[in-house]
Amino acid sequence: MPKLTLSMIVKNEEQNLPNCLNSVKDIADEIVIVDTGSFDSSKEIAKKFNAKIYDFEWVNDFSSARNFALSKSSGEWILYLDADEWLEEKSRNELLRIIQSDKKSAVKCTVNSFDDFNNSPVSMRYTRLFTNDPAVKFEGKVHEQIDRSLQILNYENIESNIIINHSGYNVPKEQLREKAIRNLAMLFEEYAETENPYYAYQIANSYVIIGEREIAEEYYKTALTNNSLEHEYKIIALTNLAGNELEKLNFVEAKNYIEQGVLLNPSDPNFYFTAAQVYAKLDDYKITLDYLKRSYYFNNPPASETEFKLLNASIDQYKIIYLGVDISLKLGSRDLFKEFCSLLDKENKTSGRVGEVIESEILEFLTNSSKLSPDKAGQINFYFNQRSIDTYLNILQSNSDLGAVIELLEPVLKRFETNSNYLMAIGNCYVGLEKYNKAEKFLINALNIDISNPAVYLFLTSLYLKTDKYSSILPLIKKAKDQFKNSQDLLQTFHLIEEKVKCCT
Repeated sequence: MPKLTLSMIVKNEEQNLPNCLNSVKDIADEIVIVDTGSFDSSKEIAKKFNAKIYDFEWVNDFSSARNFALSKSSGEWILYLDADEWLEEKSRNELLRIIQSDKKSAVKCTVNSFDDFNNSPVSMRYTRLFTNDPAVKFEGKVHEQIDRSLQILNYENIESNIIINHSGYNVPKEQLREKAIRNLAMLFEEYAETENPYYAYQIANSYVIIGEREIAEEYYKTALTNNSLEHEYKIIALTNLAGNELEKLNFVEAKNYIEQGVLLNPSDPNFYFTAAQVYAKLDDYKITLDYLKRSYYFNNPPASETEFKLLNASIDQYKIIYLGVDISLKLGSRDLFKEFCSLLDKENKTSGRVGEVIESEILEFLTNSSKLSPDKAGQINFYFNQRSIDTYLNILQSNSDLGAVIELLEPVLKRFETNSNYLMAIGNCYVGLEKYNKAEKFLINALNIDISNPAVYLFLTSLYLKTDKYSSILPLIKKAKDQFKNSQDLLQTFHLIEEKVKCCT
């Protein structure tokens, strides 16, 4: 009997399969691959690794396919992987040591999912290695799980440092969207049969990927009503619900979700970053700072305090640091400003992003100088990117040398022509210089890119009032009131503007 079987289901994975199989070829005594309908060279690749290949007619049920693969697996131990995964080389020795045991064991492994497109990698803990037993079965048509079966059979849970890397989420948004749409039908079917809150939670996640946030909200709320939902999933649901309310400018409702999440004692950096954003909008900068520091800490906890959790999500360090720079300036704290600038220089050094002048010196110059030297434009522009631009715009908006600000920003127009805040900043500079036609062009472009930014409506309205374009204001106000119908404060503001315009016409 083979010691270790690699058990897989595959369809059209010629790009990923070689990397996956190479990672285990010297430790897997048996490779079982169940093909669910490939029309590429997946089977030919599998043959080169002496895999046992079986065909399985796809029935919209991942568990059925996986259980068929298990039925063909004869090893004492089973390792299951997807084709877009691979075993980290340094984990091989630990895996080989674990499978020397003859205990009925379920081994938790860390699955690292890369996401270079959003710079938001996620690590999750799954049972991926277990002793073979014909009674072990996967459950669930999609996002299939095996733990309940192992618990029923009294398997001993073992925590391990085995790492499996996963590239399946490291794809453009459109591919993720297609995958989410594919999964929804199976998720709905599974949820209708079981009413398991885990599937309501996964339905919500799919709708987030698709872009249907209001529907996602409904399913997150449904999942949260069931106490059996895993702790980490509750925190993700509350984070998303708070983020949705933040986008809709419902800051009090967002704060309510954050307060619910805090009671769960989370160690999730994404949760605390969202919390910081909420309290920043409420102008409570001291609490904002506290949550930002927690976000930074849990993003890279000390090795001595690292714990095995179901889920470890990371956040882009730069997002945390740049928001910290913003908050330190709002608080007027030079010490905090220097602290976050120091973190920024450290992160830049680690990532190799260092220009002629370190970024802390650039930020120091911009915050302390009323005059922008043309010779520094190149050094400043080096640090402009989609993560940093809002922080630079916040600093530059207080600079009275509007012409110099425009000379600094316009050369990078191609980089930020889809960033509404950037376009709005240039538009406002042109308003200050009384170049109203240019200002209108930039502000309209900003509105077309982001119709959910209330500041653009207000700046455009102000411009039209300055230039007596009253006929343009009322349609703009109507559009704004439709967009922000859930925000009483904004509705009141736009109503007052509307009344003022009616009095003038």
